[in-house]
Amino acid sequence: MSVDLIAPPSVKVRDPVDPYTHPQPNPKHPYTHSLQVTYPSADVALTVFRSVSVDEEIRPERIYRHLRLEGSVMHCFFSAVELHFLRVSVSSFLEMLALATDTAAQFSLSQHA
Repeated sequence: MSVDLIAPPSVKVRDPVDPYTHPQPNPKHPYTHSLQVTYPSADVALTVFRSVSVDEEIRPERIYRHLRLEGSVMHCFFSAVELHFLRVSVSSFLEMLALATDTAAQFSLSQHA
């Protein structure tokens, strides 16, 4: 039996040229993707943010990742030199994000038990 005390985060894809997410697009990285993830509380968002912020991109000359946290909303921006690198980076990040979110939910469940 599974009980979710934390609602799943909402994910919203934002306009990749949104100056609020990333003010200076890099012409060397023409392929971009941005999204925002809203968590039920700022504490959960901070826990997940700290977890996914630790790992840097393996090839920073080919892919750029910028994360910003505002309350319970995590803003994520990616840019890459090739579409393939963007796809791989975003996919990998979303897997890490899902794992961190699930882990935060499990810790929250154990605190309420």
